Amino acid sequence: MKISSTSTARLLSAESDIAKEVQVHTMQNHEGVMKMREHGQLEISAGQTVELAPGGLHLMLMGLKKPLAAGDTLNVKLTFEDAKKVKSTAVVAVPVRPIGK
Repeated sequence: MKISSTSTARLLSAESDIAKEVQVHTMQNHEGVMKMREHGQLEISAGQTVELAPGGLHLMLMGLKKPLAAGDTLNVKLTFEDAKKVKSTAVVAVPVRPIGK
């Protein structure tokens, strides 16, 4: 997923009916061991694009309410706030891919 904005904004939260919680996570190599950590709110600079992808920044679905299968599609609601503190939402249809794809 790629997120861009014409003005400075931040991703405040993400949610989905399929999970109890959706967090922005990051993966980092720490002394040869990959570790995942919650990232928190995600800053999006004006005119820049932030990419969420396996192995880096990504959305982590916590407490799945049912197993996901390749080929499924789930909706994720993203809540943003711009520099003027105006909130907006976007619902994104996310395809479930096989692990490693």
